[in-house]
Amino acid sequence: MITIDHADLLGWRKKVGVAASPAGGALVVFGGAPTAVLHDVETGAERARLAHHDAVLAAAFSPDGRWLATASGDSGVRVWEVAHPAAPALLRGHVHEVTAVAWHPDSALLASASLDGSVRGWRRDAAGGWTEAWRRRGLAGRPRRLVWLDAAHLAIATDDAPVALDARGADVALDAAVLDAALAPATHGLGTGERVVADGDEVVAVAADGARRVLGAHAAPVTALAVVGDVVISGGADATVRTWGARPGALAVGHVVAGLAAAGDALVIVTLDGVVRCARLGELAPAPPRR
Repeated sequence: MITIDHADLLGWRKKVGVAASPAGGALVVFGGAPTAVLHDVETGAERARLAHHDAVLAAAFSPDGRWLATASGDSGVRVWEVAHPAAPALLRGHVHEVTAVAWHPDSALLASASLDGSVRGWRRDAAGGWTEAWRRRGLAGRPRRLVWLDAAHLAIATDDAPVALDARGADVALDAAVLDAALAPATHGLGTGERVVADGDEVVAVAADGARRVLGAHAAPVTALAVVGDVVISGGADATVRTWGARPGALAVGHVVAGLAAAGDALVIVTLDGVVRCARLGELAPAPPRR
């Protein structure tokens, strides 16, 4: 297991997050500091420091692994080419903190949401730059999360009611239950068609008809979830990471788990003290499920 201390990224907000490339090979750590740090997921080596002018509030790799988007309290969105991150594209338009970013499945369209009440779509153009393709103004509440449900639908979680847009930024009507399920803070799809949610200290698989299956429980509230194939991974306020399903296991991490990211059999764990751990799923010690 590789351990990286990033207490330097907590900043005055005392927050930290992590994302891993779906293509493997890279991870990014971000938080209350005006810098995100790109690392090699295999060795932990630092590859680049990605600068903003205020806290980095969100980060996401494109599905093809080529691009990394970072969003900041400085109202800017930057798109970095992962292999050559020295010269990012700066996407200008928002006038307040940018709180969420999400990539379209085609990796050529990026959505961003801001406290200015807008969601914007940015598309890669023929010249290799990024231009604003559309905007949707007037969100009623603070945008918290963006999720592409599929290639045609973007869901937006706000402090008010959820909103759904199509890939051109136009409002669409979707079932409220579908939106709520997709936008829950800790929800991930499982190959069985179930979604995995955190419910207090329990990790629960919920079927389309609402039937619930408790996979197991932590000794304190669940704070992060990830799914790799048929393996469900959870982190908790009990300072442990656990796996459920085909390979039950446990790992003590010494502090509240702030985030999890997984790609292949690589697992990235970040705790609220700013410590990042890169492990393989097989490194978690076999453990019976807690009930």
